Amino acid sequence: SFRAPAVSELFSPQGNAFSTVPQTSENVDAGQNPDIRARNCAAFLAAFPNANQDPSGGATIPILTGGNPTLDNEEADAWTIGVVLQPRFLDRLVLAVDYLNINLTQPINSLTVADIVTGCFDNPDFDLSDPANGNEFCSLIRRNAAGTQGPLEDGSTGDTGGFVINDPLNPGVTTGFINGVEQNFEGLQGVLSWRMNEFLGGPGDLTLSGNALYVIKRDFNDLGVQVDRTDGTYGDPTFSATLNVRYNTDDFGGLFTTRFTGRQLATRDGDLDIDIREINRRDAYALF
Repeated sequence: SFRAPAVSELFSPQGNAFSTVPQTSENVDAGQNPDIRARNCAAFLAAFPNANQDPSGGATIPILTGGNPTLDNEEADAWTIGVVLQPRFLDRLVLAVDYLNINLTQPINSLTVADIVTGCFDNPDFDLSDPANGNEFCSLIRRNAAGTQGPLEDGSTGDTGGFVINDPLNPGVTTGFINGVEQNFEGLQGVLSWRMNEFLGGPGDLTLSGNALYVIKRDFNDLGVQVDRTDGTYGDPTFSATLNVRYNTDDFGGLFTTRFTGRQLATRDGDLDIDIREINRRDAYALF
C-alpha cells in the first residue's frame, strides 16, 4: 500500500523563521554515532578551518520552512494473521486475535534544524570529498564558499568558509518535510465481545467488550543515522487494554469502563537512575 503526500506537506507556503544552527564540529565525541561524527567533522574542518567560529551556533539566523513539492509516496508492506474463536459452550462469545507486521518506507517527517544537522554529520552516508554537501541533509544547509572573507569571532577579518549563510533573502537552512528511511511495527491485537441475554435470569442483558494491544516492536529510522525503538517508552506502552461492561434493561442501563496502561520508561537506553529527569519511569495504572 502507499500514502501520497498531503497537500499541506507538499504545498504549505514557505516562509522565513529564525533558529540557531548546532555546531556539531565543536563536540565531535557526542552524537548518536561519535566515530562517524568525528570522521565527517574532520573532513568538514579540513575544508573549512574556521567553521567552528560560525556565530549561528549561538545567535539565530533566518531559515526557510514550509512544504516540499518533491516528496515521494510513503510505501508500506504489511501482513497480518489472525484467529477468531466462537466456542459453542459460551453462547455469543467472540474473541479475535491478530498478529500485525508493518514495514513503512520513505515515511514523511517534519524536520527541525537540529534534526538536519544530525542527519548531516552523524550519517555514515557522507561524501568526504564534498563535506558542504555530504548528503541530502547537508545540502539543506547553505554555507559560505571556502575563502569567503568576513568577520571572525575575535573581531578580525578572515576566511568564513563553511559559515551558515545569514541572509533573509537567501535563508541558510531549509526545514520542513522530507522522506525518511523506514519505520517498523510488530504487535498483537485482541478484541473481545460477549453478550449474555437475560443475565442470571434477570430482566437485562450484560455485554462485555474490550480490546488490547501488545507491542512487540516499534522502531524508527528517520535520518539514516540509527534505529530508535520507542515501544515501552512514554506515550507508547508495551501493553494497553480497554474493558467495557454494559447492563441494559427495557427501563434503564449502565456502563462501566476501565483502561489499563502498562509500565512506561523515559528511555530504552542508558541508566534510568541518573538524575537528569524528574520522573524516569511510570508504573502501570488503570483508569475507571
